[in-house]
This record gives sequence, structure tokens and C-alpha cells, in this order.
Amino acid sequence: MKRIAAVCRRAGVRLVVITMPCHSSYLERMTERGKREMRECVEAMREVYPAMVYYNFIDDSRFSADDFINSSHICDKGAEKFSGILKDTLGL
Repeated sequence: MKRIAAVCRRAGVRLVVITMPCHSSYLERMTERGKREMRECVEAMREVYPAMVYYNFIDDSRFSADDFINSSHICDKGAEKFSGILKDTLGL
């Protein structure tokens, strides 16, 4: 991930990193180690590319069980919802 950040920085590409929403059952099973490693990954990328933008939707309350195929993948309905949220978030 740090290499991706470095390539984007050198190329002058705006780097936007997104953590997708997950079902509550996924979040319940996430270990403290997993949460820490995710934070550390984002922090390591920011060290390489301080201007990186990060959006974390992992536990976004706008999503319900109906938006997921399984614990970590959104369905078509969820994807449409997320696309609208992302569009608004990015100001597109």
C-alpha cells in the first residue's frame, strides 16, 4: 500500500482511499489486531503521501442488512446507495 501511495505522489495523482461498509456481523468479528492493522496501514500510506484523503465507511449507519450479500460485500441495492453517498462525499 505504501508503494501505491508513493507512485501516486510521484505521478501527481490525487490518492483517495476508501474503506467500504461492512455488515454488523463482520464488525462484531473484527479483532482489535485487525482494527489496529487497518489504522496502521492508513497511517503508513499517509506518511508516504500526506495529502492522501481517507474515507472510512466500514460502520456507516446508513447501511442495513438489506444492503449486503454477505458480511463484507454489498449487493446491487447497497452499491447504488453507496455510489450516491460517495458521489455526495466527493462533491461530484
